[in-house]
Amino acid sequence: MPDNQAENKPKRNAKGQLLPGSSGNLKGRPVGTTLKEYQAQKYRAMSPEEKEKELARMSYELRWKMAEGAPGQEVTGKDGKDLIPEPSELVKKLAEKLDKAFTND
Repeated sequence: MPDNQAENKPKRNAKGQLLPGSSGNLKGRPVGTTLKEYQAQKYRAMSPEEKEKELARMSYELRWKMAEGAPGQEVTGKDGKDLIPEPSELVKKLAEKLDKAFTND
């Protein structure tokens, strides 16, 4: 089997990093549908009876997620305020603690 890898190699710098304009995926994305697209086409082509039979094999939770999407993951207290502070608040509190620790206030 001939080795033509040398002529197809992407261009790299001395560190082995790809150079600008050079791709490690020389052939690009494969032609055809993705698995998600294939599955969607398969379900669209099913009769209502076939869909019911297929759905019967799945848990109720999975069917709900397929139809409505995953539920939100909001975390709030009884007062409706977020229990998890925004990252900027966390950074501010950490900075204040560090300042106190290093200035002995």
